[in-house]
Amino acid sequence: MASVAEVDDVAGAARYLGKYLHMQSYRVRKYIMSGGWVFPCWIGFSQWIKKEFGAYPKKEILVELGKMSEAEREEHILFGLYLWEKKRSKGRN
Repeated sequence: MASVAEVDDVAGAARYLGKYLHMQSYRVRKYIMSGGWVFPCWIGFSQWIKKEFGAYPKKEILVELGKMSEAEREEHILFGLYLWEKKRSKGRN
């Protein structure tokens, strides 16, 4: 592993690192800001689906859930399981 002192173009390496870190923070901000676009908790729901079933939910499922009212969404079998698991895990802490 080379240290910064061993890099030929320290200024260029610093610029590259700065751009990389900026790009990462932009993606994180964009991800966080998109939290309410589909429906509240859709990011956590998607992560839970991935953890439980090995793949993220299909776009069609997210669209279907996004068009529902909050009460209808809570009755949907997958979202209901997510809410149940979320409440159960809070009770274990």
